[in-house]
Amino acid sequence: NIKLKEIPRHEILLEKPVIYLYPKEKTDIELKINFEGKLLTTFPKLDKSWKVTAYENGQIFDKKTNRFYNSLFWDGAISFPASHYQYKTGFVVEKEKLATFLIEKLEFMGLNTTETNDFVQYWLPILEKNNTTFIHFLVNEDYNVFSRNNVTPKPDTSIRIFMEFFGVDQPISITPQQLPSTVRNGFTLVEWGGSDVSNMKRINYLK
Repeated sequence: NIKLKEIPRHEILLEKPVIYLYPKEKTDIELKINFEGKLLTTFPKLDKSWKVTAYENGQIFDKKTNRFYNSLFWDGAISFPASHYQYKTGFVVEKEKLATFLIEKLEFMGLNTTETNDFVQYWLPILEKNNTTFIHFLVNEDYNVFSRNNVTPKPDTSIRIFMEFFGVDQPISITPQQLPSTVRNGFTLVEWGGSDVSNMKRINYLK
């Protein structure tokens, strides 16, 4: 007889993933999200895909709503086994240093000023609820654990950054994360999002 052991999975909310598009010239683009979890909210409304016209300055015209947008928004819920949260690298950042830390790391990874400001404006009020915060980034290929983008035409450069974090109430010693730096070339897609994984602390994922 063979007994199968079920691996417990723990759901998190992926907050505020937004997608920016920068073609070299006005371009009709179709973008489909291959998300491994449950999509919750999209704006503009996503059916099977977004069919938009993107401009070199980053403006996005959605043909269905007949409106311009600065980015495409989605969020969702997804479950992972406890092993996903067994971080080996990361950063421990004090409240007073969060803004400087985020600007430095995000721009090093390839975000421009507008994208960095959007990221900080959304996440800083949430992060500052903690006196100290643990942060780990999933960048580029690592982002694929959540979702993959099917884009036509295909971008020449993709910069995708997802931040997982939780409040720290006791000292943590961990190896600093080595982050990649991506240079923009040609048609560029940028995506960022994040998740508060504080509820995963009880799993004892930090060894």
